[in-house]
Amino acid sequence: MKWILLGLALLTQMALAQGGSIAGQGNSIGSEPAVGDTQTYNLILTPGQKGELPIEAEPNDVIIADVNSQSFDPAVELVDESGKVLATNDDIANGNQSARILKRLPVKGKFKILVSGFKGAAGGSFSLTVRKFNAPLMASSSESSRFARDTATWRAVLIKKDVPTVISYFNASRTVPTGFDSNGLPLNNRPDSRLVPSGGRFTVTSPIDQEIYVLIPQSGWENFTLDALPVEVRDISIGSTSEGSLPRSQSISYRFRAEAGALLRSIAGSRSTKFNVSLRPIQFDNPDQAMPPTFLPAQSKNTNLSTFFIHHSGTYEAVVSHDEQAPQPIEFQVINFARPWTTNSISESLPIGENLYYRWTLPIGVLLDLTAVSNTFDADITLYSPEGFVIADEDDQSDSLNPSHQRLITQPGDYIVRIGSHGNGGGGEFTLTQSITRPTAFSSGTEFGVLTAKPELQLISATAGEFFYLTLESSNPNTAIQIFQPNGEQLQTTTITEPTGRRLILVNPRASGDHLILISSRESNAQVKLTKVKIGSLSEFADLPPPSQTSSH
Repeated sequence: MKWILLGLALLTQMALAQGGSIAGQGNSIGSEPAVGDTQTYNLILTPGQKGELPIEAEPNDVIIADVNSQSFDPAVELVDESGKVLATNDDIANGNQSARILKRLPVKGKFKILVSGFKGAAGGSFSLTVRKFNAPLMASSSESSRFARDTATWRAVLIKKDVPTVISYFNASRTVPTGFDSNGLPLNNRPDSRLVPSGGRFTVTSPIDQEIYVLIPQSGWENFTLDALPVEVRDISIGSTSEGSLPRSQSISYRFRAEAGALLRSIAGSRSTKFNVSLRPIQFDNPDQAMPPTFLPAQSKNTNLSTFFIHHSGTYEAVVSHDEQAPQPIEFQVINFARPWTTNSISESLPIGENLYYRWTLPIGVLLDLTAVSNTFDADITLYSPEGFVIADEDDQSDSLNPSHQRLITQPGDYIVRIGSHGNGGGGEFTLTQSITRPTAFSSGTEFGVLTAKPELQLISATAGEFFYLTLESSNPNTAIQIFQPNGEQLQTTTITEPTGRRLILVNPRASGDHLILISSRESNAQVKLTKVKIGSLSEFADLPPPSQTSSH
């Protein structure tokens, strides 16, 4: 029996090598796949001829045919009984010589899939994969129907050019919808994809008018509902409120202008309905600056509120949707959420689970001390740079539940501080305090004290390229010194320690202007004397011992 099967197989291969695709009348490839089936044929094409596969179709049958070959550049066509070409393709894409056609056939009939070499000059082995399924065109934006009994249930959906459309189904498998686009490629179902009760949804945007084909998987229900609703676009301004109704399966895109440095909050409806909000940029003023907004802590257990920082100016959109079956009333607004801070301290009340933000302007070269105190909740604070990046995040300080932070400001601009409760579940009265220490003028050879809790700040004038060195004498060997340039960047210096413990700090200014000297003392307070010495020539250092420490922060 094995030899008989092998002999039949050899006869079949010999037949495939003759008369185009297979020997016999009409160069027929073989039997067509049934509706809902996928079938692959591995064949040989004679140069100059066409292989053909006859196909019978019912109304709304979709045919997808893929041809691949390592021997020649294939082309594929779908023709009707009269020979009229209904679909044709040579290369799927640039650099991909495989061929693919997809066609939904609105009427019953007999058709043929034709395979040939490009320009009819080549041949060789190839594979043809044919898939056939039935996908009636949706007549409206929402359709409820029964599942097909024996085959997968599909629907064709017409998508308009540049019109974002939400595709969602209910009473089906709890998955994100899948399917094919008009080129036979899998649908890009990632944008705004989400599972909903008894179904799923995503948003499709097409650069052309086209049909897409959506698979509706069955999961115990007899009937399903498929929606295809265009996203509604509303233009709003920051601080205004937009009211309306949001149907099931639809999304509203609220578009607004936002400037760099803004800390905003979006508010969708109330807690009675859970809304889903996706924020993203549409167009930046400067395409080279394309950083999306950064989301910051908002209010716990309230997804209708979002807080975010705008890094670059441009147009943004907040896409809002919900998972309810019935339309929901909605009020939506975007507001500036950072409160101005103009005093040394603020005493307010933190709502439970909330995070509050305060903005104020700081000059370069000052020492900032931040402290938050509350007797009702475990406070934590976060400090954000003018660009919106976290530069400090503090919870408890030593044995105290009250956080504090000290920072030298090396960049002027608007800073933001956040106060919230540890774990985001508490609230109550609090006091937020800031203390600013400004630098004093440098006085060469003058002795001064340095506390472990607070560095000493002094301003020294320097000219670019004019070397000098500072002598540092301190009662505490753990005294450290750092020098910052006028632009706030730390200047690299070289330190030489003499046998007496005195240190020589060689300074080569890169820019002219006031430089900030920061002197700190660890473990104990210190008495410090700092003296400036001009350098006539670097040969003065020829007899000194090699450098013992180099600062390269």
